[in-house]
Amino acid sequence: MSPSCIHFPSCIGLCRAVWQPSLSSVMPQAGQSRRKCCCCVLQVAVTLPGGMTGAGKELILARITGILSAYRKYCATSSSSVQLILPEALKLLPLYSLALQKSPLLRPDVRIDERSLWIATMVSASCPRTLGLLHPRLFAVHQLIAAGSMPPAGHLPEQLVLSSEVLDQGGVYLLDNGADLLIYMDQEANDKLVQDVFGMPNMEALLRAPQPLPVIQQDNPASRLLFELLTALRLSRCAFMRLRVAKKGDPYYPLFVNMMVEDRSTAGMSYVEYLCHVHRQIQDKMS
Repeated sequence: MSPSCIHFPSCIGLCRAVWQPSLSSVMPQAGQSRRKCCCCVLQVAVTLPGGMTGAGKELILARITGILSAYRKYCATSSSSVQLILPEALKLLPLYSLALQKSPLLRPDVRIDERSLWIATMVSASCPRTLGLLHPRLFAVHQLIAAGSMPPAGHLPEQLVLSSEVLDQGGVYLLDNGADLLIYMDQEANDKLVQDVFGMPNMEALLRAPQPLPVIQQDNPASRLLFELLTALRLSRCAFMRLRVAKKGDPYYPLFVNMMVEDRSTAGMSYVEYLCHVHRQIQDKMS
């Protein structure tokens, strides 16, 4: 076919306003997870033209302060200045915003190629994948082993908050961010637990083992429960996520620590401190 015979169709879109709802009716009707995802992706998008660290964090804080102050001004039934009023559908928005500020997008210690990969993944990810990358799921494997079985009706075990305060001495934890699975075992874990889960005689042998450390299912109840949980998480994400072992002294341990987004760290304040900070910003905006 000659170039003169090639036709390029053109599409013209027309957008009209067909409904003019009030702000108070919009908030309860929109899908909760979709709204969270849109807010998170929007924050990523608006941060990119600005600074990649301090300026980006200030931009995120200003955005969520504007959203929550607008809700308080136009929608909230209570206007008490001493109470942080959050709509039910946006009650986790400050948490996701804090997680975004501690993500590879805005942490100054992240290499440029890692930051670029994270941005490319975020802007093209589905809603569940976006939330997983921002706020992973944390499970206590040793508690599951002590219970002796998975929860009934296909449910997952109870999720833990992403804070080191909930980590028990000698415990085993599994973290799922939608892309990878990280298993972390505290150094005080007993030898039987180490042997049942990893097939190693003790913690010293586990710490000396080179990475990548394969986790192979053992012929014991603890290992079978761990792999039942791994299968359930992979099915829930519709992806075969790689399993990595995070142990002190190797590259995966800082990755596990950085995902404890509710802790105070060099990347930012704790979740409780951030809520108080957001509340003060809203009060200043309303005054």
